[in-house]
Amino acid sequence: MATNLSNMFSLLSVGFAAPTIERARLMTEGTFAREVGETWRALELDEADATAFAEAMAAYEGRDAEEVLHEIRCEYTRLFLVDHLIEHTEGPWRKKANGQDTVFYMINDISTGVQDFMRACGVVRPAGYNDSVDMIDNEWYFCSILAEDPAYLAEHGLSAEEKLTEFVDEHMRQWVPGFSDQVIEQSRISYYRALAQLQKKLVEAL
Repeated sequence: MATNLSNMFSLLSVGFAAPTIERARLMTEGTFAREVGETWRALELDEADATAFAEAMAAYEGRDAEEVLHEIRCEYTRLFLVDHLIEHTEGPWRKKANGQDTVFYMINDISTGVQDFMRACGVVRPAGYNDSVDMIDNEWYFCSILAEDPAYLAEHGLSAEEKLTEFVDEHMRQWVPGFSDQVIEQSRISYYRALAQLQKKLVEAL
């Protein structure tokens, strides 16, 4: 079960990371949708959610990978970067949701709290990495590490299961459902709408 949960977190991390040609190929080949579906079912989660995701992803199967990459890259840029319709970083998202207009990336208390939490679990930002550690894909990746129950945590007297529960309660539950709702409302393409719906369901089930 731990491996399946880690895989599910990893898939969501890949899904929300900056688009790449490799992911576009996985989408056109049907591999991404298949892996998500198999992992979802292995976790014994609602079959209807897996079916809805597969139906949305079917629109990309058999298409040219470069064309799909262009489509998801344009939408990623529109939603999260240039047009900046939605914050995909926890600290700024939560600050703005609470009515704060001006937010400093990486140095607000929520973002630094995420960084401190990760550091306490032995996960540090690589040298030269300049993006926020609390972006949605980074947080899912961190969850995947904890779900694997790495031996080094036990060696330091930490329970990976307890730390995962703590991180989900203190961070993922606080912003992923609202963030997901915004993506579902704002996205013009089925890929991000389906991915957001699935991650919202997962957080509800954790």
